[in-house]
Amino acid sequence: MNKEETSKDLDYKTLLDRIYMSLPERTLSNSRFELPRAESMLQGKQTIWKNFSKVAKDLKRDEIQIYKFLMKEISTASAITNGTLVLNGIFNNYKINLILDKYIKNFVLCSACKKPDTDIISQNGVKVLKCSACGAITPLPKIWFWKDMIGKFHNSAAGNIFAACDKELLGSKVTFDGVEIHISKSFYGVDIITKEELITNINRADSVNIFGNKICSFLVSKKIITKDQIIIINNISHIQIYKI
Repeated sequence: MNKEETSKDLDYKTLLDRIYMSLPERTLSNSRFELPRAESMLQGKQTIWKNFSKVAKDLKRDEIQIYKFLMKEISTASAITNGTLVLNGIFNNYKINLILDKYIKNFVLCSACKKPDTDIISQNGVKVLKCSACGAITPLPKIWFWKDMIGKFHNSAAGNIFAACDKELLGSKVTFDGVEIHISKSFYGVDIITKEELITNINRADSVNIFGNKICSFLVSKKIITKDQIIIINNISHIQIYKI
């Protein structure tokens, strides 16, 4: 091997090294992705997902996103508390992990290379899954685009009140018959609720106060209310229910 060939080989190897070093760290890794496992326990008539927040962190996904997906699959009242997820009802660990695996398949793993090196981004107003390992872009399932609702349950000696509103209305004000109504956090709350929780809370409350075109349309579709019961205030649907 002459001196010129050795120099060319070195230059080529140097170039390859530079290209290799410039690649993202996650792209260079060939390690197998281990699915995080849900750890749950039963406590009376409730199921406690003990490592809920840790699983979300390991998946690099927002807790609320996983929560909403789980609620669509299980349809029960629940709450995130101190890193755990408390579910009303008895669900074995196997079932929870089946749902978790379904979430990972749809919202974490790349559909092309099956790696977890993905991020959820907006592309032309649409949420998609973008893989940093192979560059593939996959539209997310429609469940992702469900709009959030806010709700709060008030316990009192005079009777239980449930208040709910479309998320985007929180903090706004409307005027009805010269009276200003504030759709406040103190009354309507700040917690995101599912459609199942909305129905559950309406059924157990003594009175209900709701603002929002989306919520009211949903309740009409479920025949919980009729269109005739809705009051339109500043182009926003409003309904109050009193149980005698």
